[in-house]
Amino acid sequence: MKALFEFFKTNWAYFQMVLGAVSLALLTAGALSRKVLAITLNTMREELRKKVLYFLVLFAVVFIAFSGAAAKVQPGREGEAVAQAALFVVGLFGMLVTIFSATAVLFSEIRSRTIFVLFSHPVWSFHIIMGKFLGVTAIVFISVFLMGAVLVAYLAFTPWLALVGTLIPAMALIFFQLMLLTAMCVLGSTFLSRITNILLSMVLFFVGSGHSFFKGVTDLMKVAVVKYYIQVFLFLLPDFEKFAVRSKMFDPDFPFDATYVLSAMGDAVFRAAVMVALGIFFFRLKEVGTERWE
Repeated sequence: MKALFEFFKTNWAYFQMVLGAVSLALLTAGALSRKVLAITLNTMREELRKKVLYFLVLFAVVFIAFSGAAAKVQPGREGEAVAQAALFVVGLFGMLVTIFSATAVLFSEIRSRTIFVLFSHPVWSFHIIMGKFLGVTAIVFISVFLMGAVLVAYLAFTPWLALVGTLIPAMALIFFQLMLLTAMCVLGSTFLSRITNILLSMVLFFVGSGHSFFKGVTDLMKVAVVKYYIQVFLFLLPDFEKFAVRSKMFDPDFPFDATYVLSAMGDAVFRAAVMVALGIFFFRLKEVGTERWE
């Protein structure tokens, strides 16, 4: 048993890749449904009409443009300081775009009663939840892509253009982090009010972003029962910290290679698929006509 445990521990990164590949195949198969595609496109159109999305992305672009001021913080490592500051801005504003978009898509359908229009057609909970998830994920991708394009364009006029090769996988990890957050918000929207969902998503995101810190604190606890339940909670909670590599990607001792990136992506896709499946399950249980959505 110990040998088996060690085998899984040693090769866990590769298992994450396999789980991610299988989950991606399942999500792709679901996305090929015409009903899912229709709901996805409609969700994208609804989100693109919201001015808040444009303001958030615009603010992020402005902050990225002024990230050059961070070069003065680390003399001799100006490029790294600018890259870290820009990635922080992308992650922060990406998180805000994700939470405010993903928590609204299902709630707005319930509040405006248009959910009943959907139910009047031959659609299942699977089509609705999958379409909403993919629609918001597409919006998040567009937002991250635009912010990343601005960052690359900015670096093109500086001596630090060579950093783009390192920034692209870091930006990709930010997108997968936000995709995972999207799945968590969509799941929460099936049984929580929007305000509760926003607050809880933010709390869980920040706790998950400090995963190693909370794990270290838990290891110091003396009460075995409390320690056990917190460890289970941290195991189930997505480790958002692994996707935020801005402070570690220039460290020569940090294994920021293809294996790290692909395993993190695989973990994100697998967990997102599980959350979407749970969202479909809870949404099917919900009596939309009688429950309060406030």
